[in-house]
Formats: sequence, structure tokens, C-alpha cells
Amino acid sequence: LPVTCLPYDDRIEMPEGCVAEIVKAEHAVLAGLDGAWPPLLGGDSAYVAEFLPALVVTAVGIALCLPQLSSVVGQSLPPTQLGVGGAVNQAIRQFSGTIGVALTVGLLGTPRSIDEALDRFDQVWWVLIIGGVLTALCALPLRTGQTARR
Repeated sequence: LPVTCLPYDDRIEMPEGCVAEIVKAEHAVLAGLDGAWPPLLGGDSAYVAEFLPALVVTAVGIALCLPQLSSVVGQSLPPTQLGVGGAVNQAIRQFSGTIGVALTVGLLGTPRSIDEALDRFDQVWWVLIIGGVLTALCALPLRTGQTARR
């Protein structure tokens, strides 16, 4: 064919106005991050070095938490109630996720400045911390050993 192929991948379109501009570099969320932020991840980004570690830590946290919560249902209910127990467990997870999104949107709202947005973002972190502590306290009395089966 009478064409010339580009030596790089040009399939990524840059949306208009897509610019990562750091306006408050001293904020705790940005601690230790240097250099320009890529507005989009492309084939030439440092995905493995810069983004993958955070995704792996998040995935490991989820993988360690959710199966244990589901296991409590399986160990603490008689076989005739496992279906209902599993459904209630999943419904509570879905409801909690919905409440979490609603709280995040409610706390962030529509800030008028970047400082206001970052202050509200700090409030969201406090909600996450308090929610995690309350969840851990609620999970303390759950029996997960073999003796829990009735």
C-alpha cells in the first residue's frame, strides 16, 4: 500500500480542555509527586511504575476484605438460609456503596475554588476513615471460626 506508518501509536485523542494543572502542590494528596501529570494514559506512559502500584494495593485490600465478609455469611448461617444471607450481604454492600457516593457528592458539592474543593476533599477522607473504623468495630463480634456454624 502507498502509505507511511507512524512509529508511534496515535489512536489516543486528546479531549479539548483536558489538562492536569496542579494548583496547590503543597496539599497532602500530592505529597511526593513530582513532574507533570499525564492527562491521559497512553502507550508511552509510565503506567507500570506510576499507576500500577496503587491499583495493586487497592486490589489486594479488596481481595483481603470482601471474601472474608462473604465467608462470615457462609459460616454463620444454616444451609437453608445461605441464599437469603448472601443476598442480604450483597444488598448491604450495594447500599453502602450508594451511600458512600452520595456522601462524597454531597460533601464535594460544587466548589467555587480549588482551595474549597481540596478542603471538601479532606472532609471526604474523614468520612472514609470514620466509616472504616465503624465497619471494623461492627465486624469485631462476628464469629468466623468453625464453631460459628449452627
